[in-house]
Amino acid sequence: MEKLRTANYFQKRIIHFLFNEKWYNKIKLYKIIWYYKFGIPYEMSPLLKKIISVDSTVLDIGANMGQYACRLNDIVRKGNGHIYSFEPVTSNFISLKSMKDRLKLKNLTINQMGVSNVVEETIINIPIFDNGLVVGTRATIQNISEIKHKTEAIKVTTIDSYVSENRIEKIDFIKCDTEGNEINVLNGGRKTITKDLPILSFEMSYKDEGLDWLLDLGYDLFYYDSQINKLRKINGYQDGNLIFVNKSQQKNLDRIIEYA
Repeated sequence: MEKLRTANYFQKRIIHFLFNEKWYNKIKLYKIIWYYKFGIPYEMSPLLKKIISVDSTVLDIGANMGQYACRLNDIVRKGNGHIYSFEPVTSNFISLKSMKDRLKLKNLTINQMGVSNVVEETIINIPIFDNGLVVGTRATIQNISEIKHKTEAIKVTTIDSYVSENRIEKIDFIKCDTEGNEINVLNGGRKTITKDLPILSFEMSYKDEGLDWLLDLGYDLFYYDSQINKLRKINGYQDGNLIFVNKSQQKNLDRIIEYA
């Protein structure tokens, strides 16, 4: 069996050992809210303030407990922008809803569903770590039969279907972290992406197959350099969080792009 690890693994394991899963999730939620209220950045959140306007419409795919949702809402709350967050795992969604209610995030719509390349009902797999530690951040609809896990029935939509059904005029930014399903998410949004050319932030590798159509649309690949709070162009070895910016938008972002 594969040895599972996750960020802050031992901290999570201690909390999970002392408390049950319900209290583990509550403690994590309180930490998220506390960090947000005290202005503590989360991953690439400092960059978002430079690329998202108060009138931006954003898709937050794989919202987890709302680490990005609250910060994205904070950017658009004084304008006409809106955040649409998607989280299929029930325990995560309950925390996401609680966070929205506690912080009164009026520019945020939350959806208990996954996003892929088809509209259907399917199963999501949630890995079980050592000593029963269950961490929803690693949930995936990909096959993980070799790993101990539990399953949950979920609804899945596509970007194109959701945008059409909800009559969303334009998408400006898409953030996606779906534990291996990112290519399917992209393919389910071809119509929207081709029309709107939004900035894309996807947790994946530049080596992943299936990105050619984005390059044909005029997208370049960047990664976030947290040391300078800017985007750097992929030079052949970075993995992780990819930022896709269409050439038509790069002139407006010159102040935050390092091409060298």
